Amino acid sequence: MSDYLLAGIRVIDAANFIAGPVATTIMADLGADVIKIEPPDGGDGSRRMTVLPGMPSTFFETNNRGVKSVTLNLKTPEGRAILHKLVAKADIFGQNFRPSAADRNGFGWEELRKINPKLVYVSISGYGTRGPNGHLPGTDSMAQALGGIAEAYSMPGQKMRTGIASVADESTAMLAFGGALALGRLAERILEHVAPEVAAGQEISQVEAAERDAYAGRELAVVDVPGTSRVRIHGWLDREGAAVLRAALDPLSAPRRSKDEPDLRTAGQRRADALVEVCQRVLAFGNLPQTGGERPHLVVTVDYDKLRAGLAAATLDDGGLLGAATVRRLACDAGIIPVVLKGAGQVLDIGRDRRLFNGHLRRALVARDRGCAFPSCDRPARYCDGHHVKSWLDGGATALNNAVLLCRYHHRVIHEGEWQVKLRDGMPVFIPPSYMDNERTPRTNPYHRRP
Repeated sequence: MSDYLLAGIRVIDAANFIAGPVATTIMADLGADVIKIEPPDGGDGSRRMTVLPGMPSTFFETNNRGVKSVTLNLKTPEGRAILHKLVAKADIFGQNFRPSAADRNGFGWEELRKINPKLVYVSISGYGTRGPNGHLPGTDSMAQALGGIAEAYSMPGQKMRTGIASVADESTAMLAFGGALALGRLAERILEHVAPEVAAGQEISQVEAAERDAYAGRELAVVDVPGTSRVRIHGWLDREGAAVLRAALDPLSAPRRSKDEPDLRTAGQRRADALVEVCQRVLAFGNLPQTGGERPHLVVTVDYDKLRAGLAAATLDDGGLLGAATVRRLACDAGIIPVVLKGAGQVLDIGRDRRLFNGHLRRALVARDRGCAFPSCDRPARYCDGHHVKSWLDGGATALNNAVLLCRYHHRVIHEGEWQVKLRDGMPVFIPPSYMDNERTPRTNPYHRRP
């Protein structure tokens, strides 16, 4: 997971100008995923403020940094339907319309709470939702005038003027930011006391959402540095992918032991050399050596019954968290050593690495499937994992009659549960979801058996 404080938090922002956007921009600075809703007629009005020739508005860019934008017409049923889908998966929603406008256009509190009861709703208006002026619009200048700030900036005998800074809008943004986070944490604390099972389920959902975001955000770039002989490699991996990378690199990254010549390479240089060496070995031999290519070994501490039911996150030996769904998938063909606990934390059993498809069993599996068995996939066997048709966590045997070879992508697809795999006459067949095929006709992959 990311080290950012608000990583995994999703915010939908329908506000404009300063008071709302600054609050959600600070959330983006702290790692939140912020999606800004803008109207189709030119977007947020601040896009047309402080515009230099050939450049976007510096005013808008400053107050909306790190934010994604999408154009929606919230006055139409189609626009509101898209907004409601976004809100259903959000943690925080913010807007600074007049109270009646939000209610009238289908994104008031009463409407959105039906879609997402856990939503933290931030509403910013000029005069609040109650009182004689609750229906009126408000601006920073009006707030400074009514609050006495304009008078403080004016000299006797001069016209009243406001301060250079948007004092009212900026301070409102800070209060909205703090209030949203405080309310979210207060709700968590109440839930932990009133319904601890629900609170635990939410924590697991957050871990799994963070895993999905990390996987969706994976990327790798190999960039030549102009004017030099250097190449820059940078990118992002999810925790599972990083475990595979470390399993391949770590054995080759150790300092070389020699009586005649000490290894003077830095840790970073050793890792760089290991990466190149892994690639050289794959190109030379078509596979990785045993010492550098084993499946990742993870020590997972978890309540075993909850893991089987998919209701518990697991703790890695480095303190990180993995969702139960990821652990169940890794349990097919990764070196997981489960530390099984009672409810009070007493160790019941420390499992051993006994459910891997390796040795003669993997050779038999490769001989049968020859590559990824998922329909139409052309990935060769060396890029595939063994998958338990009946999960090892549910008592499935590590045997050829309970195994199928899958590439990493299709292994994830099967564990997501929409596709199903079965063995018929000793060969794997795949059942598609009903939205792809109403008849759910079984499918096979003849690619690896072509002449």
